[in-house]
Amino acid sequence: MPYLYAMLEPEAGRVDLDGNPAEEITEKHREHAQSLLEYKQISKARKQHREVIAALDAIDRIFKEPNRENLAAAKKGSVEIRRILGYR
Repeated sequence: MPYLYAMLEPEAGRVDLDGNPAEEITEKHREHAQSLLEYKQISKARKQHREVIAALDAIDRIFKEPNRENLAAAKKGSVEIRRILGYR
């Protein structure tokens, strides 16, 4: 992904294998890089959303049916939510 971010830089250009300037990045390529980055961000957010919902469901199960399996799942869900939110 660093390549996609680099393509968005106004002064960025492509280089050949020897490090010599090769060609300019067109606006079409910049737009495509931007759309790929946006897609990746949306995909990541959707995945995190699914993970949080699954973790919350595990936590809810401990209240509906308290047992060791559900307690372990709830603890794991709590850790997962903290990881996603950036809490330690």
